[in-house]
Parts: sequence; C-alpha cells; structure tokens
Amino acid sequence: TVKFWDDDFAEYISDVSYELVNEYDTDGVELDWWRDEGGVLASTGLSSVHVKKARTAIADKLREKLGNNAVILGNVGWDLNIVTTEYINGVFMELWKAPGTQRYSAYDILRMEDSLYFYDKFLQEPRIIAMAPWRVSINGNSASIPRDAEENIRYAKLFAAMAMVIPENGYILYSDNNWDELDGYDYGHQYYDFYNIDLGKATSKVIEVTKGVAYKKHQNGYIAFNRLGYDVTVDFGDFQSVIPPMSGVFLNLDGKKI
Repeated sequence: TVKFWDDDFAEYISDVSYELVNEYDTDGVELDWWRDEGGVLASTGLSSVHVKKARTAIADKLREKLGNNAVILGNVGWDLNIVTTEYINGVFMELWKAPGTQRYSAYDILRMEDSLYFYDKFLQEPRIIAMAPWRVSINGNSASIPRDAEENIRYAKLFAAMAMVIPENGYILYSDNNWDELDGYDYGHQYYDFYNIDLGKATSKVIEVTKGVAYKKHQNGYIAFNRLGYDVTVDFGDFQSVIPPMSGVFLNLDGKKI
C-alpha cells in the first residue's frame, strides 16, 4: 500500500504530477480508487476519517500545483463522495458488479441516476462525468450472453442516454465485466452503431419528467431515458412519445426514433 497518509505525501505526489503533466502535455491526472473505504481501511489500519483527511490534503495540493485549468478526476466507483469536490472536476464512475452478478438491479440503476445528478451538481467546472457500467454476462464465459445480445443493446442505450441527459459533460463506456475473460483484460467492449448518432449540441439542461425519467433537447433532436419498470409517455412540446421501461431513446425533432 502506498503510504498516502504520510504528512509529506500530498506535496510529493503533486510535484510528481506537475512534472508528468508538463512532460507529456496532458490535461491533468486521474486518481484511482478515490474512496474513503472500499478495502482501503483493512489494508492500512486507518479510519475513514483519516482517509478523508489524507485525500483532501492530496486534492488541495494537486489543485494548487496544477492550477485551475487542469483536470483532476477521481475513480469514485459507486460512492457519493463530497469530501473533495471543491477541488476535483471529474469522476470515473467504475460501476463494478460482484463476481457472478449477471445484471444490475433496479435499485443499482437508481443509484447510478443519483450519482450522475450528484456529481453534476457538486464537481467543479468543467464537471467531466465518465460513466462505466458493466454489461450483462455470465461469470467466466463472455460468449454466453454476447455483447450484441438484445438485452445488452437495451442496457447500453439506457446507460448512454442517462450519461448524455443528466450531466452537462457526460461520457459512457458499456463494457465487459472484469472477470469475463481469464486473461484479465479489462474493459473490452463493443462500439455500438447508435454511438454514431449525431443530434448536434445540447440546447437545454436536463428536463426531469419524474424521478427516473428525463430528457435533453439537442439541435437536431432529443435524448430520453426511462429507468422505471413501465412505459412512460413524455410530452416533448411538439409531440408525445412513449418511452419503454429500462430504455434510452434517440429522437429526431419530429419525434421519430432513430
């Protein structure tokens, strides 16, 4: 375990980061496992209070060293973590599933929605939110439920729509589970055709129809999602459209599904 709680670590890692950012001309840094618990406590003997204190010192010093224009992005996993959001402007939502879990529950997807709203509210500009849910699969057998299975395409559209609609700057990767391949290759994925849909720039913020259903208007259409277990009819102004349960949809300005 890196002794990140040492009094001198924040200064040390910020110096290293500053040198690397300038040497490789990058936009900033990513802080992996940016969590108060999640296995960290058992390996360090620290309390969550001590971990929060150490992480705050690191984030503060990084921001001071890298300046206001640098990206500081933390892998927060499932956590709603407000401790360092006054310093960081990005999160990687690595939405892992326990080995053997084939698909997310409705409650899991509710938590995803809450996380997207939470970080879009509390992160600093430009609020980069990278969402990484894992696909439906069977442990150790990636081919048993293929990436292009109907259920995986449906979830891929749902999560893509959630990532596009809720945050101002959202990104999506719907990928394999870490245990899907024995070679340990993480984040294998399929580039789905619907990722090529270009509706132009967003012309509205997120418009919440009800908890679990929302849409955003773009120059050339709309993106909407419904994570509930039943159809929801959404009034887009010039037309109405039925959004099926657990789905994301992409619509032209006239309401035609793409």
